[in-house]
Amino acid sequence: RRAASTPWCHSSPGSMLATISLAHSVLAPRAYARAPRGPRVPRRVHRAIRDCWPNSTTRRNSSRGSNAAADDVTANAVDAAADVSALLLVGFHPDEIQPLTELVGSIAAELELAQEIGVALVNRKSLDKTFADLLEGDDDDDDEEEEETTEEEHGDDDEDMSEAADGMDDLEEQDLDESFDGYEVRPGDWAEESFFETNPNAAAALLPPAVRCVLLRGDGAKALMPHLRWEMQSAGFDPAVFGAFTASNADATIATVATNVVRAHERHWRLSGDPPPVAGTDDVSAESTPLSPYAEEASSQALWATTTAWTGEEGWRASDAVPVMNVLVDAATVPDPSPFGGSVSSADCFRSDASAVVALDGVVGEDLRSALLDAITEPGWDHATSASPPTPMWDRATDDGINGTEEEEEDDSPAGTFRPAPGSWGLTEEGLRQVASDPATQVFLSRIQALYPEYHVRTMPADALEPDGIPGGMGGGSRITTAVGNAAVYGDDFKWHIDMDPCALSPSSPFAERYGLYVNRSAGRPLFVSVLVYLNGPGWTPDMNAETLVLDPGTGTGVFIRPAPGRVLLMDQDVTHRVSTPSAGAKVPRYSLVLKLCFYPKNPEERPRLPRAEWGRPATFGTARGLSSPFAERDGYSE
Repeated sequence: RRAASTPWCHSSPGSMLATISLAHSVLAPRAYARAPRGPRVPRRVHRAIRDCWPNSTTRRNSSRGSNAAADDVTANAVDAAADVSALLLVGFHPDEIQPLTELVGSIAAELELAQEIGVALVNRKSLDKTFADLLEGDDDDDDEEEEETTEEEHGDDDEDMSEAADGMDDLEEQDLDESFDGYEVRPGDWAEESFFETNPNAAAALLPPAVRCVLLRGDGAKALMPHLRWEMQSAGFDPAVFGAFTASNADATIATVATNVVRAHERHWRLSGDPPPVAGTDDVSAESTPLSPYAEEASSQALWATTTAWTGEEGWRASDAVPVMNVLVDAATVPDPSPFGGSVSSADCFRSDASAVVALDGVVGEDLRSALLDAITEPGWDHATSASPPTPMWDRATDDGINGTEEEEEDDSPAGTFRPAPGSWGLTEEGLRQVASDPATQVFLSRIQALYPEYHVRTMPADALEPDGIPGGMGGGSRITTAVGNAAVYGDDFKWHIDMDPCALSPSSPFAERYGLYVNRSAGRPLFVSVLVYLNGPGWTPDMNAETLVLDPGTGTGVFIRPAPGRVLLMDQDVTHRVSTPSAGAKVPRYSLVLKLCFYPKNPEERPRLPRAEWGRPATFGTARGLSSPFAERDGYSE
């Protein structure tokens, strides 16, 4: 997970026969906190690019005429918009435009598309404009006059697109320093009261966090799909959400279209963690409709957020939680993408990063612990003497790593044969479904939400993490689960593993298309968290072992968490860990329930993390030892 990020792209220059580059006609300010200094189009190029739009010359001349003439020009622009095919890029960096334009041209040539297709980068000032507005080019008259004066001085009136693009190479480094202001669309950009007064649609121009999407306008652009998505992934572009202008949103602002496309993607792929409809049922009720992960209210089908009260524990409060471990491990310097979209792999800004492990007592009391244990086994099950959990709710098919040994073939072949060892006890798919819907589980998860009110705590959208959203597509045919039940017994073989790493997902996974491939704890993006609760009662003594072991790979050392009744362990999902087998004297399984969650930050500008200020400064261990750089202070680790 610490490997270098994917480069921009590896595509060779392609044909541009059917493509016009409109990359900088709506050039965006700020895409990264410190965006890479790519080529910036000088003012003299703007007019040459804008001339690619239909009726652009007439529009500039007519806009200074009478109101009636201006109305005619606007009408012409609206009519022209219906005939223009374009790709509007939201959350992309300017350095990506040229290779993407070449890729689009190559695909269009292979498909023998006759219609010209524009490729345009959308800026913050264009978010509250419609597509027709962009064609109309309603820049301030003063800016337009300044551009035309500059163009006349350089004699660029007759340059075509290729000649204009060549002029970018002549831009001096000093000009870059003077003109560069980043390309990021930030909520703060809309905060000035004067801006809202002069731009009534500004509020609608706010985008969801970490947005990166491609909006397709016109038949020519739509004909590129699905080829464009596949080719962009193959060429090394960071993932993006794709959507199209339709008759219903043709006159909507760019921000509205982009937001609707992203929200539809979130709902379709159930990024909120809403469970999919049960196979064999016809449930199409409103209650089964998935919501955005940022929704304030839960759907009735969701696992999360009901009540924190439980019989005998009605007065539970978040302040009852007592941290018994609060530690950082596995430190590294990693890319630090913007929280407001853009390519993750492009960031030249880095941060000091470390994974967190937090153990809490006081979250689950004795009554709730007993109810959770009954939920994962069955009421009345003799947990004190039974050597295994009840079947058929449990089976020995859980595999937390590569279990097995190399054994020689009968013919003494040196290659040998891999013989898998028996899996450990785990809940079956049907058993997990029952546990997820149990009231005790919902109360437990509600208490986790109460501990972290600054996040939308959601169950991990398992299917959306698979390549192309196909369950079992990640490999081996096993479906990713959002919950795991463990019943560790003496003799089990447990392997070091991580639960999930968002930077290791397939670029074709729906989750990666929405948020990119990023290192966990990146600002503006969901934090992957595993929450484990130990469910054995007071009879589980220290000599029975079965601790959870946490590894710091850089030093080969680690920490451990001993099971205690109702103890809750929270870990970033990219923490390397494993279960230690119970001792021979344990005689009974060590039971635990693990929920795999995503914490969606309510404030995307704050970096998500497990340690809380009220729990004190986290201890640093292994490679995280002495983490006290300016990065650590900025990221909240030196509180």
